[in-house]
Amino acid sequence: MFKKATLLIGIIAMLLLPTIAFAGVFSADMTIDEALANSGFYEYENKYGAEIRFVEVPTLSSITNADYTSFGCLVYGYSGDSRYLGQTLLGEDYTNVEYPPEVPHTGDLEDQDWVTQPWKVDDIGDNYTISDHGFDGTPQYKLETRLGIMLYLGCFKNNPNCYKIKGELPETAEFWNNIEQYVHLLSPPSRFAWGLGRMWRVNPDSSTGYSYMTVPIRPTGFDEKIGNLKAVSLDLGVPAGEKALAGGGYTATLVLENESDNYYVEAPVALLHDIWHATLYDEFGNVLPKKVIKEQEMHVINFDKKGTPGAVRTLTCEWHPFAQDIDGLTGIVNHPDLLGATYFETTYDDNIVSAEVEIRKLVDIAIRLVPIKEHYIISNLSQEAYPAASSFLTYKEGDEYLAVDVTIDGPEGQKTMFIYLDPEDRESTIGPIYSFVVTECGTYTINAEAWPRDIEDAYPEDNYDSVTITVGREAPIIKEKLEPGIHGEQGGGGAR
Repeated sequence: MFKKATLLIGIIAMLLLPTIAFAGVFSADMTIDEALANSGFYEYENKYGAEIRFVEVPTLSSITNADYTSFGCLVYGYSGDSRYLGQTLLGEDYTNVEYPPEVPHTGDLEDQDWVTQPWKVDDIGDNYTISDHGFDGTPQYKLETRLGIMLYLGCFKNNPNCYKIKGELPETAEFWNNIEQYVHLLSPPSRFAWGLGRMWRVNPDSSTGYSYMTVPIRPTGFDEKIGNLKAVSLDLGVPAGEKALAGGGYTATLVLENESDNYYVEAPVALLHDIWHATLYDEFGNVLPKKVIKEQEMHVINFDKKGTPGAVRTLTCEWHPFAQDIDGLTGIVNHPDLLGATYFETTYDDNIVSAEVEIRKLVDIAIRLVPIKEHYIISNLSQEAYPAASSFLTYKEGDEYLAVDVTIDGPEGQKTMFIYLDPEDRESTIGPIYSFVVTECGTYTINAEAWPRDIEDAYPEDNYDSVTITVGREAPIIKEKLEPGIHGEQGGGGAR
């Protein structure tokens, strides 16, 4: 007996390497997505139109792999009978392995009178629904079936089906080496979901002559080393303590890291500005390649295993903040919901990193000078003139009250004024009037400029204006333009 127990423990420890503990259950969405994409069996709906769903079974959830990850089952629809969890793809009842057996199960599993190839026995087929999916009796899931039964019955002192197992011994070799001949697969395992099977034994006390036992079939990816990619940091490229200029240009830096011993090829990655994907560059300034994932084209990136230089990747992009109070970017790598994961990970909570910054909004104002008169006359009696020009400001772009500094420079020096512009009154806000006194004839220039206070103007070309005023003894002579072919002649007007 000691030899049997020791051998059984060795099988479980060396071949299966499970950890019996209550641990994190692998993602339901990822389990379903992987099975639909890669199993070659599972579909979104079963033959009766019931949708696929993920179910946690407490006994199975307490069996975890070396990464402390447990797995659920894939079931279609629901059942009003507690003996079942729902249906299989082909419409069979999906038995609840938690439900206690309706007939006594005693003794060792290997010693029972199990029916070989029950799917071919008419008496069983007449009393139980058995669908032909092509897996029964084949070696495709032989290993997973054997290991699933050993985990289910061997790791629990009081398992739901009560049988004990001897393990792989010479006397049990025929049973374990041909386990696929005894188990009908109701639902095959997927990479990250338990499968389910039934075994029938001869039972003269049963009304059908047989009793069945439901057994779980281990996920094909149970022993996989699931790694983890992490979005480490995101620098927006805005100097610390400063606001970003709306519409300004900045270089953002995204750092990603592979925390596992796995290699990753073409993992999806993105740097989002709102809903827009930025163009990403690698450490050498090359644009990252793109690939279509889940019907969307996006950048992809490779990672070396942890501890090597290629495990940490530093990407950059150019971005231009929007004219709003706060703006920012979000870096994402291999995320099932936001990008479409091509690799399974221990967690996706650290696959996203975001950063935001306050924005200096983009504004545009313009100034215009209008002279009161363009020409002044100094008579012989009055030797002074009083030229003047008015200034007008236009609030062309912006949505807040705006402080503006106006400076006007002319013959009598520089004058400054501080005014507010109202976004509700954008056209022709009156600014300062500039006037001066002259006693000499000549040409005089007035220059003006207006600038938003503490914010950059988007188009500085119209922040300046200039006018010229002339002063003379008489009005300037304005030469009249004559039409072509008409010539005026001095001293007469007759035609010749």
